[in-house]
Amino acid sequence: IEFGVPMIVKPREGSGSEGVVKILNENKFNEYAENLGNELLVQPLLGNDDEEYTTSAFCDGFGGYSAIISLKRRLSKQGITESAEVVVESEIEKCVGELCKILKPIGPTNFQFRKHLGKFYLLEVNPRISSATSIRKAFGYNESKMVIEYYLDGKIPKQPIIKLGKAIRYIEDYIIYV
Repeated sequence: IEFGVPMIVKPREGSGSEGVVKILNENKFNEYAENLGNELLVQPLLGNDDEEYTTSAFCDGFGGYSAIISLKRRLSKQGITESAEVVVESEIEKCVGELCKILKPIGPTNFQFRKHLGKFYLLEVNPRISSATSIRKAFGYNESKMVIEYYLDGKIPKQPIIKLGKAIRYIEDYIIYV
């Protein structure tokens, strides 16, 4: 096992943490080895659950971005953001800038990181609005509006004023009696 353990195996295309498996030994790795490549990929498991970050940037397609927000988050069992806190991390912004230069994404792009031994490591890049968009909007980063104004009006988003704070996501039942 080239990366060593622990590691994770996950689908190339997924939602939340669906299909993510923690690998702790070679026998478990061998259960998934034949599907590596086209269906699955492998990543070293770095850091811990308390050091995960999600960053959204509105990218310009030329190697830069015009707006950004980062959240330190805690994932639910379903693999989506359960709680989050707005953070200003210059190292993350530097990483996003470098990734934009290489990948040249356009529009809303979600970057996920983990901090390990004081350094940020990229987990994945999702060229889309992620599920935490409602949380980001509450802190002043309205990427849905940015997308509409960009694609319909040609308006390049400006960095919004970001409110500092924390968010908790929960499920609420709404009952209708007939």
